[in-house]
Amino acid sequence: MQTAEPLAKITGLKVNPTKAFRERSVGVMEGLTFQDAAEKHPEQYGALLRRDFDHVLTGGESYRQLLDRAWQELDEIINQHRGGRVVVFSHTGTICILALHIIGALDSKDLKPVWLSSANCGISRFDLRDDGFIRVIALNDTKHLNLVQS
Repeated sequence: MQTAEPLAKITGLKVNPTKAFRERSVGVMEGLTFQDAAEKHPEQYGALLRRDFDHVLTGGESYRQLLDRAWQELDEIINQHRGGRVVVFSHTGTICILALHIIGALDSKDLKPVWLSSANCGISRFDLRDDGFIRVIALNDTKHLNLVQS
């Protein structure tokens, strides 16, 4: 929400929060450092590192569950704003899953372990055309961050 607010202020648009785009729940590992998670929950931590798409983390969720809650909301927003522009702010795991969803990489029954890197405040842009063609304009673009630091 804090990351979205400056853009909302500039554009005069309001931020519409939704739980659908929250980060993946890692259950028993929530709040732990990577080292602590690896020591206290080695099986869960291993599944997390492998990006095991269907593994439900103890007390948390799988990437498939994250996809299921997020893609429907994203598709609804896209359909409501056909021909317009939409901005979605989220967290790295959710951004990766939604980007893979948009480009159709999650449509196969036999998923390959694909992951898109996402830096804090990285911007990914897509052009979704009416004819179904999807153009990836940018993935994890962070050049705007260099302008802020100068």
